[in-house]
Amino acid sequence: MFDQTQQGVRFCFGNDSLDRESLIEQFPNPRFLHQVHGSNIIESVSREVSADGHYSLKRNESLVIKTADCLPVLLFDDKIIMAIHAGWRGVAQKIFTKGIQKFPAPERVKVFVGPHIKAPSFELDTHSTQTLLSPRQLGVESALSLGLISISANQTNHYCVSLESLILKEAMDSGILKKNIWISSINTFTSPEYFSHRRNRHRIGQNYSIISRI
Repeated sequence: MFDQTQQGVRFCFGNDSLDRESLIEQFPNPRFLHQVHGSNIIESVSREVSADGHYSLKRNESLVIKTADCLPVLLFDDKIIMAIHAGWRGVAQKIFTKGIQKFPAPERVKVFVGPHIKAPSFELDTHSTQTLLSPRQLGVESALSLGLISISANQTNHYCVSLESLILKEAMDSGILKKNIWISSINTFTSPEYFSHRRNRHRIGQNYSIISRI
């Protein structure tokens, strides 16, 4: 489990051993979402509502998201904390850019991307790949040349997609400083410590990620 505190902000990427009950015991006033693989980001509320990101300006309030291969993205500046669940459908809808727009000064924002499925393990068919790229005015050929995707060696008309590279490009385009971006090297599909939906389709599970200002 990755658990750190910086500038009075605690952020944690829990692995398959962190369950909801122990999370509630360890983190103050947790806020959960009903995640729907969309791009809606809300100010945190006590009830569980449909969204894939939430933010808070309060202390001692923990924002929680669940992932099982998608990207858990935790962000903060000196006033706002935010947690985003970024699956490929959310990335296609530019959920990360929508989150950054909540911050008044992107150059002050710190971004932490937790364990997620990496490009060698994550394949999409041609239609889904085009759906992901088109909001960025990118075609398959240009994405290949930029190294955002690669041709699958396992299936025809499929591509290995680097969601983290797309998020990194959005971050840089939004004015976030590269030195303020941290991306986990852990691939949930290959790491036995983390739950992976694509690897463990036979059971239900999740990885919790949490951020709070203490």
